[in-house]
Amino acid sequence: MATLSFYHVQEGTPAAVDNAACALLAKLNQAGKAGLLVVPTPDRLQRLDEALWGMNERLGSSSFLPHAALGQGVAETQPLLLISTEETPEAAAHLTANQGPRLPVVLAGAEAALTSLLAAAPAKIFYLFSANPTEVTRARALYKTYKTEGHTLHYYAQEGGAWLEK
Repeated sequence: MATLSFYHVQEGTPAAVDNAACALLAKLNQAGKAGLLVVPTPDRLQRLDEALWGMNERLGSSSFLPHAALGQGVAETQPLLLISTEETPEAAAHLTANQGPRLPVVLAGAEAALTSLLAAAPAKIFYLFSANPTEVTRARALYKTYKTEGHTLHYYAQEGGAWLEK
């Protein structure tokens, strides 16, 4: 069974979830882990790609966060790969990187990828959702389903900029 970590972003906007996803991907990269960011649409993928390019400036860092969207030349060789479920429904096909297995980070709206990801049995899956009532309802339903199936679940809520496990 898989371990799924649900991250409930305090704000109800896609931008807030995108910021949380960028921070999580930076932490994965700092820990030497490869990541797979799964987003619902190509437009959202483009916004996140741009956000990741500008992330070093926002954090005041001179280090580079190597990433690419699927289809961008050497994308498969990058430690952080970005895909959209609209263009790539089989997310699990991209769980292997040159650096080892990728840890998937799935954003609300891209739940269609969860089935193939769970079947591939990654060490952990991160699921990020906002305070938008529709996303909260969807996350609760997923949590109940995966709990019934016997997966190991963790729920983190963002409070005052920090993540607290509930």
